[in-house]
Amino acid sequence: MKKTAIFLVFFVLVALLNAQNPTLSVPKFKGIEITGTVDQFGSKLTNQGFKFLGNEDYGSVYMGSFAGINDCLVILVPVVNSKDIASVNVIIGLTLSDYNDGGISHQGRQKHGLRSGGYHITLLEC
Repeated sequence: MKKTAIFLVFFVLVALLNAQNPTLSVPKFKGIEITGTVDQFGSKLTNQGFKFLGNEDYGSVYMGSFAGINDCLVILVPVVNSKDIASVNVIIGLTLSDYNDGGISHQGRQKHGLRSGGYHITLLEC
C-alpha cells in the first residue's frame, strides 16, 4: 500500500511538472520558422533559392523545389487586413497561370483524388 501511495504521489508530481512547462514549437517550412510578415518570410525563401513570381489577390507567390520536386508554387497568404503570415500553401504540378485559371477543376479532380491538375498542400493555417 505504501509503495502504491508513493507511486501515485510521484506520478501526480511528474504530471503537474509537465503541465507547467509546455514545449511549443513554431512550425517550419524548409527550416524557416513560419512567423512574422509575408515579406520577411518571402525574403528568407529567396535566400534559399526560391524565385518571387509576384503578388496576387490571395498572397505572394514563389517558385522553387519542395520535397525533391522542382517548380512547385509556394503561396504565402497573409492574415486578413494584416501583413502577418497566415498560411504557407504548396502547389505541386501546376503553373501559376493554371492555378489562377482554377487549375484543379473537373470537380476538384474528383474531390482531391487528383490524377492530374496539381496537388495543394497547406502547411500552416491560423
